[in-house]
Amino acid sequence: MVAAAMHNQTDIVDEIDTLIAPFGARKLSTVELKNYSDNLSGWELELEIRHNNESVTIDLVLPGSFPACLPNIFLKTPKLPVLSFPHLEDKGKLCVWDGMTCVNPNDLLFIVELLEHAVLLISDGLTGALDQDFHNEFTSYWHYHNKTENFKRSICDLQKKRTRRIVVNYSKGQHTFGDNETALIAFLDNISSRNVGASNYPLERSLLICLKETWHPSQFPNTTKELLQLVKTDSSNQNMDFIERELLHTINVKHSYPSLIISFNSPDNLCVIAIEFESSINKRKNKYNKVTAKHGFNKTMPIATFLQRVSNFKIFGRNVTRHDHSWLMGRDHNTGVIRFSNDVISIIGCGSIGGATARLLLQSGVMNLNLFDDELLGTENPSRHLLGCSSAGFSKTEELAKRLRSDFPLSNINAYKGWNAYDESGVSFTALEDSEMIVSCTANWLTDQALLDMQTQHNFGPIVFSFVEAHAMAGHVIVNPQNSNAFNSLHILETNKVGKLKTPVTQWQRSTIKNIPACAGSFQPYGVIPLTHTQSMLAETVLIHLTSDELLPPTHTVWFESTDELKRLNGTWSNSWINEYGSPGEGKCQKRFVYDGNNWIKQ
Repeated sequence: MVAAAMHNQTDIVDEIDTLIAPFGARKLSTVELKNYSDNLSGWELELEIRHNNESVTIDLVLPGSFPACLPNIFLKTPKLPVLSFPHLEDKGKLCVWDGMTCVNPNDLLFIVELLEHAVLLISDGLTGALDQDFHNEFTSYWHYHNKTENFKRSICDLQKKRTRRIVVNYSKGQHTFGDNETALIAFLDNISSRNVGASNYPLERSLLICLKETWHPSQFPNTTKELLQLVKTDSSNQNMDFIERELLHTINVKHSYPSLIISFNSPDNLCVIAIEFESSINKRKNKYNKVTAKHGFNKTMPIATFLQRVSNFKIFGRNVTRHDHSWLMGRDHNTGVIRFSNDVISIIGCGSIGGATARLLLQSGVMNLNLFDDELLGTENPSRHLLGCSSAGFSKTEELAKRLRSDFPLSNINAYKGWNAYDESGVSFTALEDSEMIVSCTANWLTDQALLDMQTQHNFGPIVFSFVEAHAMAGHVIVNPQNSNAFNSLHILETNKVGKLKTPVTQWQRSTIKNIPACAGSFQPYGVIPLTHTQSMLAETVLIHLTSDELLPPTHTVWFESTDELKRLNGTWSNSWINEYGSPGEGKCQKRFVYDGNNWIKQ
């Protein structure tokens, strides 16, 4: 196998050699190839371009894994530094095609096209025709300027395009910026899965400067004076008095390397960077300086004096990883999430459906959840639950909340080990009362009836019920607005079959309930794959109601699993369902019904 593969690559190299020979390509020697790591072969080409009376040559290099990845092209001469023109990377590597480019690896003619694009890139780059790319792709070039992997972290809302005072936590190894103390402490608690409080997160004042225009690499500042000059000349017409005053507070801290952040409304996206100062005004810049920049001013320091003393302070560019809601939920282009980011959703029953749905809602932009469940996670649960065996023996809600807070640190998640129906003075009642929507995933008849009673008595919002039939071969999502009777209209309300569906989707040759060696112990067997459809159907239903401008009617959405799988498990689609609503056919489909107060009408 190895010999065959090597022979194939040898054939490829020979074919490329023949293909580009008309362009004057010279095959690189073994010694020359050592300048490039992990390579198969390479060629030098001299272009019909000159720069400062020097000929321009490039190297086309095949990586060792070619043709599974694209060839690399390097600018060999002249030797130009990074940031001299766009798309030039370390060691002269040219970024000709982006990662989205697709080629046919069996048709090597794409290499000629790659070379043609490289020639055009170099020609335009050397003449300055591509300088706008420095602004469009600002953060890429700022990264090269930094020469460090030191990243800051920001949860500031960059959609608010105004310069303002913010706060920062200078913890060891990570600086985190936030709009206010409450939000920043909550984020730090969530992401560390701890609740240590403000005393363990010392915060300092900092500054967010919002600019309209990104910088060309030739403008990248190296001193405080250069930074302030760039801010002053930006077309956003900054309030320099405010900025200079806040800059004093930003640098007047105990931390050795105080920082601020700057956001730009760049052509393609919002971006944010950090500026780190070589010293605070309370620290000696180095062991040779006997005084600090604040010397002689124990309390109030005049702004003019401050600016004079720090004008030559060195500053260092730093990268920033964004953790704000707009970025996490769609990189600033999923504006719909803003509509329901403040809504509170309560999920009662955090088992296989409720737990996964909680995560789907958070991934969709919901930020406020109340989780209710009085059970501990068992070792039998992880096969179809979001949590794993490391949470076995612990409260489902507390473990789920801890996991989700860590994964979505901007969220506000409250965990309740249980809830008290009708207790108007209880915290669980208040949580439900303040909810935009209540989701019940308990499949417990008495719990569901208590919720319906409370909805009527206390004007609760819509309640969404979700459950599955045997083996999860059918999944149900029922939206019950106040006083609609939608949920109960689908169920038997008397005799010994109370709580069962009037028209089940499936029917079985024998009971599907399995008993376990415990008092009243039983369960329905099913795996995680059939559940995923019901989970996504439930999350989608909640989001539809949150984004609607009007109260939507009662609905019943049903997922039908595969008919073949249903038969394999000795089940069939029920006759009563087929007679009432028609056959699901081969299954693997979803159907929706709307309740008019008397009948369920298929949509």
